[in-house]
Amino acid sequence: MKAGLPKRKKETHTEASPCDEKDIPIIEGTYNILHPQYISTDLESFFKIPLENQIEDILEKVPIGLSVVLCRRHPELLIYFLKFFNHSPKARSNPKSYLPFICQWANKIPIQWILLHTHKILDVRYAYLLVSATFTTHSTFSSDEYSHSAYLNEIWQQYRKLVPTTPDQTPQEAWDQLTTLRSSIVELKDLKLTVPIPLSEYIRYDKFGFITNLMHSCTSPTKLIQFIRAHAISFCQSNNLSLDDVIIESVVRRDWDVTKKLGVLTNYVQDQTKLSSALEKMTFQNDNELKEIKEFAKQSNISFTTSPNNYIRSRISPRPKLFRSNSNEDFSQGDSIGSPLKRCPSSDTITIKNVIYYGSLKQLTNGQPMNPNEYSEKLSQFKDMAEVKPIYQLAKEYKQVISYEDFQSNEFKKNLFIKLAESSGFSSLNNLIEIFSFDKETVIDIIWSTDIFKKHAKEVIPQILIYLTNLNWELCLQYLCDSSSFLQMNDTINLWLQILEKSIRFATGEKIIEITNSISVLKGLLNIPEKNCNAILNLIKDHTDFENVKNYLVDNEFQKYFDLILFKDPIQNQQIKEGFITGIPEKLCLSIQSLSLMNSKDVSELLIPLLDNIDGHNHVILSLIYHILYLNHLTYEKQESILSLLIENDMNTVDFHKLMKSPLETINDCVCYNTINEYIALGSVLCVKTDSIILNVMIHKMKSANFNDYMCLISLLTSKSSKDIMLKELSPQFKFNNLISFYKSIGELQKVNEIKIKEILSHKEFQDQAKESHMNDPSRIICELYSSTKLQEKLGKQLHEIMKDLAQSNNLSISKIREHLVNLWLTENKPSSIVPSESIFSETAYEHEIHDDQINVQRSLFILRQWKIKTAVKWLLLFIYQNKSYRSRAKALQCLFVLADEKTIESNYTRDFEELLIKQRTVYISRILEVFGINASDDMFNEGNIRNTVDDLSMKINENNGSALALMEIMKFYRIEDEKLAIKVLESVYQFNKLFLLQNINEFMNDKIYIKNKNIRQIFIKALSYGFSEMVNKDTTVTPFKARHFTVFRDILDAASLSTIQLDKLYINDVFIPISEAITKLADSGWPKQICEFCSHLGDVKIRDLTIQILIEKCHFDIPFIYGFDESKICSSIYDKSFVVEATKTMIDSSFITFTRWMHDNGHSSGIETIIETLKEQGRIQEINRMKTRLGLPQ
Repeated sequence: MKAGLPKRKKETHTEASPCDEKDIPIIEGTYNILHPQYISTDLESFFKIPLENQIEDILEKVPIGLSVVLCRRHPELLIYFLKFFNHSPKARSNPKSYLPFICQWANKIPIQWILLHTHKILDVRYAYLLVSATFTTHSTFSSDEYSHSAYLNEIWQQYRKLVPTTPDQTPQEAWDQLTTLRSSIVELKDLKLTVPIPLSEYIRYDKFGFITNLMHSCTSPTKLIQFIRAHAISFCQSNNLSLDDVIIESVVRRDWDVTKKLGVLTNYVQDQTKLSSALEKMTFQNDNELKEIKEFAKQSNISFTTSPNNYIRSRISPRPKLFRSNSNEDFSQGDSIGSPLKRCPSSDTITIKNVIYYGSLKQLTNGQPMNPNEYSEKLSQFKDMAEVKPIYQLAKEYKQVISYEDFQSNEFKKNLFIKLAESSGFSSLNNLIEIFSFDKETVIDIIWSTDIFKKHAKEVIPQILIYLTNLNWELCLQYLCDSSSFLQMNDTINLWLQILEKSIRFATGEKIIEITNSISVLKGLLNIPEKNCNAILNLIKDHTDFENVKNYLVDNEFQKYFDLILFKDPIQNQQIKEGFITGIPEKLCLSIQSLSLMNSKDVSELLIPLLDNIDGHNHVILSLIYHILYLNHLTYEKQESILSLLIENDMNTVDFHKLMKSPLETINDCVCYNTINEYIALGSVLCVKTDSIILNVMIHKMKSANFNDYMCLISLLTSKSSKDIMLKELSPQFKFNNLISFYKSIGELQKVNEIKIKEILSHKEFQDQAKESHMNDPSRIICELYSSTKLQEKLGKQLHEIMKDLAQSNNLSISKIREHLVNLWLTENKPSSIVPSESIFSETAYEHEIHDDQINVQRSLFILRQWKIKTAVKWLLLFIYQNKSYRSRAKALQCLFVLADEKTIESNYTRDFEELLIKQRTVYISRILEVFGINASDDMFNEGNIRNTVDDLSMKINENNGSALALMEIMKFYRIEDEKLAIKVLESVYQFNKLFLLQNINEFMNDKIYIKNKNIRQIFIKALSYGFSEMVNKDTTVTPFKARHFTVFRDILDAASLSTIQLDKLYINDVFIPISEAITKLADSGWPKQICEFCSHLGDVKIRDLTIQILIEKCHFDIPFIYGFDESKICSSIYDKSFVVEATKTMIDSSFITFTRWMHDNGHSSGIETIIETLKEQGRIQEINRMKTRLGLPQ
C-alpha cells in the first residue's frame, strides 16, 4: 500500500497526549536527538519556538544523516527538508547519505521537485535510482489517491513560496520531462564512463559531438570497434544519429595508419557517397598512404578529391571539441569533467602541430606570392595531390604563377597551353598535355584549330600520335594537310605515313584497304622527284578511287617506283596469307591487290580457312578479311557488325573466335561496370540475353553496397526471371536503406516491410524482446516491444516514433494497437506463484501481485501520456465503469489520478465527482478481497451495509488472509473504533504480512484509543522487531543484505520515527527483551550499523546513550560518529572505558580527528601521550606530526 503523509497536529510540551507515562512525544524526542545533554530549561526554550521557524538553521548545523532522521520524524515540515536537499552543498556532495531515503519517499514528494532535483544529481547512478523509484512508487494505487495527489500539489505550491525562484510546472509537464530525462539517464549510465559526467551537463551536450569525442578516446582500432559494438550503435539509434557520420568523424583524422582507418570504415560504412566524403577528409602521411587511399577508391568505384589539409608530416591527432547544444544556461559543474570529456578551449578550427593548415584548396592555391620560386616552395609539400600538382609544376618548371580558380577555366587553360607550347619551342608538348590533363580529343582539336601549330607540324605530329583515336585520326590528317605548305615534301610524306600506320588499328573494312593503299603509294613517293609528288598527294588527299591513282601512275611512267601495287600477276597464296598474318602494311597491300585479280571462288577458298589462323584479338585484320569476302559476294554482316563494335569501342580484350563460339561466356569474362553498355550492344548483335550480362556484372563484377550504382542497370532488365536471381544473389550486398531501395525497385514491398522490422529488431535494446518467429506478425512485434519497461526507460518518446513508423509501414493503425495494449495491461491480472514465507524480508504473494499491477500501470501510463488528456480521461472513466474486475479498475483509477487533475476529470465526468472519490475507496478494498479470492461488490460498502460487511469479514479472518487486510483498511477509512476487532485484525495480519502491518500500523497508533491498548502496543513492537529477530538468527532470507532488505529496513526506520512509544524492549525470538540486550545481540551477530541507525531515529536519551556504551564496548568506534550520536558522549565513553589504544588503531580519519580534538580540549594529556605511543608502534609518524600541528602541540 502507498501511504500518504501522516497529518499530525503540532505538538507542544504542555499538550495533552494520548501516550502513557512512558511515551515520548515526537517533538520532545526531536529535542533529545538534537540536544543529547538533556537540560529541562533548554527544552522549555526549544518548545517556545515553532520547529518550522528553526528547522532551516538546524539542518545547516547537523550532519546530513541526522537531517534524514528529522525528516522521518517531521513529514509535516517536508518543504524545508526538500529545500535543504536541493540547495545545500553539504547534501549534494554526499548523495549516498540521503538519496536512498528520497527514493523510498518518492511517492510522498511532488513530481516537480523530483524532476528539479534529478537535474542536480552529479552521479548518474543515483539519478537512475531516484527516477526508477519515482515511476515505480507512483504506479501503486492507494485508497485515497486523489487526496494524495492534491496534497502533493499543495506541498509543491508551498515549496515554491519557500523558494520563489522555482519555476512552476504542472504534474503532467513534469512527468513528460521526466520520461525524456529517464532515457538520457539510462543512456549515460549504460556508457559506463571511466570519468563520470554530471547529468545536467550531459543533457546539454550535442550528442554527435559527445559520442565522437568518446570514440576519440579509443586508442586503437580494436578498442574503437569494441566501443562501437558495445555502445556507439545503440547510442546512435537512440539519438537518431547516423552511425556512418559518427564513425567517419571519429576515424578519418586519427593518427593511425591509413590501412587501419580504411579497415574500420569498410566494416561499418557502406554508403558510397559517405565513403567518398570520408576519403576526401582522410589524413595521410606520405605518398604511399595517398596511393593506398586512391587504390581503395578505385576498387570501390568511388571518385573523390582529397584536400591539402589532409597531408600531415607528424602523426598528432587532435581531439575535437565537445560541442554543446544551443543553450544560454550556465552550469557550474562543467570544470569537473575530466578526460576524455574535457572541452577544447581552442577556436572552431583544429590546428595540427607541424602542419601548415590551409582552410581550403582555394586558399592554398591563391596565386600568392607572385614569385614563382616562392609559390612553388609553398605548394611543394602538397605537390603529389592531383589538384595541386599541375599548379606546382607550372610554377616550378615554367615559372607560371596560376591560381586554382583560374586553372578551372578551360579557355584559360587552352590559351596558357598554346603560350607555353610556343615558348618552349614545341619540344615538350607531352609534358604540357599531362600537366593540363587534356583528353585525347581536346589535344587534337586544339592543335588542328590553332594556326601557330601549323608552322611546326614536323615537331608536333610525332608527339601527338599517342593521342590518336578512331574519332580524331582523320582530323590529324587534315591538320597535316593544312600544314603541308610549311613542310618539305619528304617530311610531309613521312608524317603522313606515321599517322596512317598509327591509325590503321582504328579502321574497319573499306577504310583498312584505303589506308594500306595509301601507305603503299606514300612509300613509292619517297623514291620519285619532289616536283612530281604533289599531283599524287592531291589524289590521295581527295580519297580518289585507287584505280584512278594506279592509272595516273602508269600514264606518267612511274611503274618502277610502285612495283608493290602496279603488277599484273598475283603473288603466291602463301605470300597472300603471310600479308594478313603479319599485318605489315606493305605486305598487306600486296595481298589485297593480288586478291583483287582473283575470282570470288578462289578468294573465298583462300580466306575462309585463313580466318582461324588469325589471332582472335586482331580485330582489324579479321574485319578486313570479312570485308574482302563481302566484296566477293559472300555475306558476313553479323561478323562485320561485331568486329566493327569491337574496334570502335577498343574492346581488344575480346577473343573474336571465342566470342563466336561461346558468346555469353566470353562477354561475361570481359565485361565490367564501365563497359556494360558496349557489351550489351554486342550481346544484342549476338542474340544473347542481355539480362544475363547485366546480372553477371551486378553479382560478380560490382562490390558496391550503394543501390544507386545498380539502379541504372536494374532498369535495363527485361525478364521476370531476373528478379528471382537478384533476390537471391544481390540482396545480401545491401543494408537497410539501400536494401529498401533495392526491394522497392523490383516491386517487393513486403520485403521492404520485413527489412524495416529486421532493422528495428537489430537495435541492441530490442534483441531480447521480439523473436524472429514474429517477423510475419508486425502487430505482435509492436506489442512485445511496447510491453518492455526497459525499452520505455531506454528510449522514452523515441519508442513511440519507432512503433509508429513500424505500424505505418505495415498499414497498421498504431492508435488501435496502443488502445488494445492499454486495455490488455489494465485487464491483465496474473495470480502470484510465490510460496508464502513468514520472513518480513521475503516478498509475499500479495506484494508480488501488486508489483505486477505497478508494472502494468507504468506501461499504460507510458502510452496514455501520448494521448490527448481529454481522450485519456474519457477512456479511463469508461473503462472504470464497464470493467467488472476491481483489480483492473484500481489500475485504471491510478492512471486517471496520475494523469489528470480534478478540473480535467470533472469536465469529462457526467456524474458527481464525489461519487468517484467514494468509488476509489470501495475499489481499493474490493481489490484486496479479489486478490485473495473473496467475492466483493460495491453494495458491501454502503453506509447501511458496512457493519454487516465488517462482521462477515471478521468471521473469515482465520480462513482467508485477505479478510484481515481488508478489515484493517475498512476500520481506518470508516473510523471504526473496536479494540477487540483491531487486536484480532492486527494479530492476523502480523501472522502472514508483517511488512504491510509495519507500513500501516502507525495510523492505528495515532488513534487515542488504540495507543493505550497494551496488546496493540505489543503487536507494534513485534512487527518492528521481527526483522531484527531474523538478523540475530542470521536467517537465509537476510544474508546477504540486498536491495529489498534495505527497503524493508527503511520501513522499520519510518515506523520507529513516527511512533511515540518508548522502545525500551524488542521482541527477539518470541521473547520481549530489554533494548540493551537486543543491541548487544545484534552487534554480536554482525549488524552494528543497522542497530545503530535504528537507535539514531529514537528520541529516548537513555536508549541513545545505551547504544553508545554497547557499541564502544564492542569496539565499534566509528559507527556512532557516522550516525550522528553525540560526539562528546562517544569520546567520553572511549576514554572512560580505556579504549584509547584500540580506537587509535582502528578509527577512520574523521572520527580520529574529532576524538583527538576532544581529548585535547578536555585536558586529557595522558590520553594524548597514549595516542602518540600507539601511533609510533604502528609506524604512523606522519599522522603524529599532523595531529600535533592540528592541536598546536610542540613537534
